[in-house]
Amino acid sequence: MPLHHYHKRQRAIEAVAEVEGMSDAQVQAAVLQPVNRFKRILDKTVYFTGALSIVMAIPQVLQIYLNQSAAGVSFITWFTFMINAVIWTTYGIVHKEKPILMMYISYFIIDVFIVIGILMYT
Repeated sequence: MPLHHYHKRQRAIEAVAEVEGMSDAQVQAAVLQPVNRFKRILDKTVYFTGALSIVMAIPQVLQIYLNQSAAGVSFITWFTFMINAVIWTTYGIVHKEKPILMMYISYFIIDVFIVIGILMYT
């Protein structure tokens, strides 16, 4: 943030704090409360959609192994998904992002089952 914006923001915080009888930290917490609430909701949504995406791939695994056929299932597509999961997992490790790690490790496991099933049953 440019220095002049920082000072302008700081003066506004101090002015609100003076009028409301609050500390600067209390004013900042009140200002950031909607942002933090949105972030918590977004975090929960990411966990839910990640889990849902994994669940949606399970029928593909079941179709391959129960029917012992991988007809109509693209090896290149699922192998590429598997490589993508490795890259995203690495990103999650480097950036210490738990939702990304959980989701893409799960994707990797499902993708491995599908790729192995394709190799076994084509």
